[in-house]
Amino acid sequence: MPLSEFDVRAARRRGDQAWLVGEFRGQPAIAKVTRAIWPWQDPESSFFEGRGLAPPFRLLLRHEAEAWGRVMPDRVLEGGHGPEGSYLVLQHLPGRPPTADSDGDALLEGLLRAVAHLHAVDVMHRDIRPNNVLFDGNGVRLIDLDVARVAGLGPVGLVGSTRTRAPECACGEGDGSADLYAVAATLRQLGVRLRGSVARRLVEDLS
Repeated sequence: MPLSEFDVRAARRRGDQAWLVGEFRGQPAIAKVTRAIWPWQDPESSFFEGRGLAPPFRLLLRHEAEAWGRVMPDRVLEGGHGPEGSYLVLQHLPGRPPTADSDGDALLEGLLRAVAHLHAVDVMHRDIRPNNVLFDGNGVRLIDLDVARVAGLGPVGLVGSTRTRAPECACGEGDGSADLYAVAATLRQLGVRLRGSVARRLVEDLS
């Protein structure tokens, strides 16, 4: 059965969707799933609220798997789509969302390098915000690529967070510069402190 090897330690649900945290085949992992009955669940219980699949979410899972296939292929551990539900298992990444006390210069550098890597493989994130950033001593990792634009294709319509979305993205438009706008908006939202010359140095280094 799907996800029979996923050892669930914690779960968060919302309607027909759930996010699971645990281990998959011996390594830390997370899973995003639509409505389904997994082996670790009592068949008589109603872990998922509502009935039927959520086609938009199912398509987002498939799209996110494609995006990670370009950005970090080894992160996708397993995925599947069928009448019982859809799921995507991803390797758990270290780090925590940054805060106002985070090292602003290191955070800025990590964000710019992460964005540069995405753009180099023709992926535009389109939803950079504090909760989609993992930050630790080893750098920055951008997560949640479900609304990313991959090779020019991606979910249409309004995407991203209101507080970090570039104005042109409100109309479904925007190119890679919208991710840079979101980086600046994320830093502003967090209120981290920056040294004046760091941005110019990093832009020159990454150009």
